[in-house]
Amino acid sequence: MLSLDFARFFLVFLIYSAIGYVSEVIYCSIPAKRLVNRGFLYGPICPVYGFGGVLVMTVLDPFAETWIPLFLLAMVLTSAVEYLTSWILEKLFNTKWWDYSHYKLNIKGRVCLLNSFLFGIMGMVAAHFVNPFILRFVKSFSDQVVRYAAMILGFVLAADVLVTVHKLVNFNTYLAKMQEFTETLKEHFEAEEWFVAEKFKNMEEMFEAVRQRSKDRQSHISQALLARIESYTERRNSIEHWLKRFPTMTSTKYASQIEHLKTRLESFKKLGH
Repeated sequence: MLSLDFARFFLVFLIYSAIGYVSEVIYCSIPAKRLVNRGFLYGPICPVYGFGGVLVMTVLDPFAETWIPLFLLAMVLTSAVEYLTSWILEKLFNTKWWDYSHYKLNIKGRVCLLNSFLFGIMGMVAAHFVNPFILRFVKSFSDQVVRYAAMILGFVLAADVLVTVHKLVNFNTYLAKMQEFTETLKEHFEAEEWFVAEKFKNMEEMFEAVRQRSKDRQSHISQALLARIESYTERRNSIEHWLKRFPTMTSTKYASQIEHLKTRLESFKKLGH
């Protein structure tokens, strides 16, 4: 593995990222009884698995011929990668994209023993069975073919990352503006008898109450306010796909906004949408 040139090394990273994506989709789709699209990127890869795979194959190369030591070290190393990824994403977007708090023996909901055990198994299987095949595959092509393939796939990956980051920023901005807007509604109508913020189960009920009140000719609800409500409602569909990918997502900063979206998606599931 360490003797590979950069282009082949990059292709190995992409292959493990694709294997990780397929594994995630299968692992999450079976209990959900529906196809669950996993991963941040739009392409069929999960880079965290790519990093985990190449780290196991390089850092743990001295243990590649062992079984138990390789399993334990792979479990620790890949769990550290998952923990660090979760921490970085939470700091960047104020959101914990996956939460294992409901599992026993977890560390701050970022990693859990069950997944760490599975990662250890995957690392052991990869080292003994998958990696030799992948190495033979990437070495079977000429240097020129490998360079062109790596260059093209690199541009595609870079474009995917840029689009995804843009979408993630929009997601975070949407949650922030939703939080600000709901607070504005509470401050604006808190003195009126018909508006009791505590009685609303979610933001949708709050929005609907304002819409209904606007139909009363004696009310003084501006069209601009109604337009903002409709704007947030229309944009919501483009935001909810993140929750479909990461249903255990949590946030301390935007907890009510995320719970509202989760409740709405759950009601849609019950209706068979």
